[in-house]
Amino acid sequence: MQQTALHRAATWGHTEVVELLLRPEWGTGIDAEDQSNRTPLYFAAAGGHIAIVKCLIQAGANVNALDRRNQTILFEPAGRGHTPVVVELLLNSGADLHGEQREKETPLHWAAQNGQDTMIEQLINAGANVESKYLSQLPGIHEAARKGEDTTIRNLITRGTNIDAKDARGRSALHWAALRGHNVVFLRLVLAAGANIELSDDSGQTAI
Repeated sequence: MQQTALHRAATWGHTEVVELLLRPEWGTGIDAEDQSNRTPLYFAAAGGHIAIVKCLIQAGANVNALDRRNQTILFEPAGRGHTPVVVELLLNSGADLHGEQREKETPLHWAAQNGQDTMIEQLINAGANVESKYLSQLPGIHEAARKGEDTTIRNLITRGTNIDAKDARGRSALHWAALRGHNVVFLRLVLAAGANIELSDDSGQTAI
């Protein structure tokens, strides 16, 4: 299905148009899906349009609608680092904090992958599982170490994530920091978090 007028108005942040289209006499489908199975609320949240997100939620939009990748609406604002208000609105309206898409990623993974530290803190405070893994078996701290996201590493460490957790190849976050040459992250993992420098991966290699 192609996008409706409500999709377009939500995407571009036209609050008054959204309010007009939601009038009962227009019969607009609030959860109409486009060709990617995405609803108007998805685009409003992805764009950080707070007023429209509020409007759609109040009108009964499904905050847990799934797109083609099995992602809920919470993924986009978490990954893009939009205003925490959007995430708060979704969570307060019943958005699934632990929802996994096809690769088993959660909104917390998306925030960690993109170094969205404010989002990470907000999601963890709301109860996100810092040990959740996705299909390639990379917990959030592995992904942050792989990308050299030092602030993200600090946040995850203070929240009690398992610093020596291994991925599908037996690699820890320390392995990934070393492999990618992220020296600041490497030192933080060793000195501040007490990562095990003698931990071997499946090929018998340590991080140093």
